[in-house]
Amino acid sequence: MRLIKLTYLLLLLGIILQSPGYARELTYAAVSVQDREATIAAHRDMVDTLADAIQRPIRISYNVDHAHIIDDFIAGNIDIVYLGPLPYVAMARRYEHHEILVTINEAAGCPWYRCTIVRAFDGPETLSNRSDPVALTNPLSTCGYLSVAYLLQQEDIQLEQLPYSFVGSHDQVALEVIRGRYAIGGVKAEIAKKYHGLLLEVTALTPPLPGFVLVANRATLTEDDTILLRTALTHTTTDTYQLWDVGSNGFSYISRSAFDLLQGMITPTFDKLFMEQTP
Repeated sequence: MRLIKLTYLLLLLGIILQSPGYARELTYAAVSVQDREATIAAHRDMVDTLADAIQRPIRISYNVDHAHIIDDFIAGNIDIVYLGPLPYVAMARRYEHHEILVTINEAAGCPWYRCTIVRAFDGPETLSNRSDPVALTNPLSTCGYLSVAYLLQQEDIQLEQLPYSFVGSHDQVALEVIRGRYAIGGVKAEIAKKYHGLLLEVTALTPPLPGFVLVANRATLTEDDTILLRTALTHTTTDTYQLWDVGSNGFSYISRSAFDLLQGMITPTFDKLFMEQTP
């Protein structure tokens, strides 16, 4: 009798889960260097807008490991993921069943940004001395090793032959170069502009590159779901999103092909050193 009751309950649960009125909780994931509470708070307004649009609860999952988040997304445990450009490329290599919802606009209100090599006004104009140190942001920052190596290569200089250090944020890189502790550094163009008054100079500039993206898992979400989610963000008014943390500059739609240039900048050395750590 007990077995019959259990079987009946399992069948009933299956019917409920498959019924049109059942709203399965979705999972949204983001990697951040902030703590859990700060990360959830930063994404909350945007995620609440997505939940209202799709009429389903969305739980914010926090993890500090890109590889773990990507694995969970591919396994179907994550429905929507917030990824930087390089982690997105790492995920897209392995998993076709995804769709870019939107890109998070930059401060200028557009989906593109550029990376630079900067030096202090009295720093070396060229890296003729192979002992000149290079300041970089974190390994998976587009404006870090990737862009600096790409731009130096245009001058027939190999970054891996120079002493380099990962010193932290773009602001920290800029300040370390200004203080003369590093000959050059790699930062976003907007950060270089911010410190121009402190005599930070741009010596090289990448083409426009795509920024952070929100990606939907097509194994767990329908095409109608993705349309609702994308429309909710692209139609959010300026007065609303300007009050948010993540998404405060608005949203744009870009296709996968927007990442072709970024993919082409990835050298075998960069792939081996960093991308293979984000399987």
